[in-house]
Amino acid sequence: DFIATAEDIGSVQQMSAYIIEQSCLQLSKWRSFAKGASPSHSAWANVTLHINLSLMQIRHPPLIVQWQAALKKYEVPAAAIQLEISEQVLLSADPAIAKVLTQLKVIGFELCVDDFGRGHSSLSRLHQLSVNALKVDRSFVQALGTQQGREVAKTIVDFGHSANMTVIAEGIETGDQMRTLLAFGCQQAQGFWLADVLPPVAIDRLATAK
Repeated sequence: DFIATAEDIGSVQQMSAYIIEQSCLQLSKWRSFAKGASPSHSAWANVTLHINLSLMQIRHPPLIVQWQAALKKYEVPAAAIQLEISEQVLLSADPAIAKVLTQLKVIGFELCVDDFGRGHSSLSRLHQLSVNALKVDRSFVQALGTQQGREVAKTIVDFGHSANMTVIAEGIETGDQMRTLLAFGCQQAQGFWLADVLPPVAIDRLATAK
């Protein structure tokens, strides 16, 4: 696990500062592609970015200031960035963690619970932090070929809707998985069936293609 390794060797804070800076820079660039472009490029004005936020990052005091500075520098709205947290972060009993997450929400960031269903999420915490979205863990997506797997996935999607959250499926690898989740009402998805992982320069080419 990349984040766990970074935490073990003590490089999370340097990596976090770099990610914050580069994320805002790249998002500003992608959104600029919509300016003066053809109608087919107009959607880039609303492009958003998902960024993982680890427990160690949240415990790093300069986090809020770093985000505020980068948002201002690159003129990016906080609402265009969704911060993904684990169920471990969501369930943390540390009041300092809840304070930082609340501050991020006040700034305008959206919160998403990553790998939802793998742990033991608290319904009250989801409500207290006004979580915007949840990601259906890939293990449930891979189990869609079984009746039990489909029932579990649909239960998670229905729960997300009932809590007024956007539901995102991760790890889509087949068209059947995509069609099943769309039928369940899943609003967003990611996975190799939709697209390979691309470096920023490849996305730049897609954004500027005529």
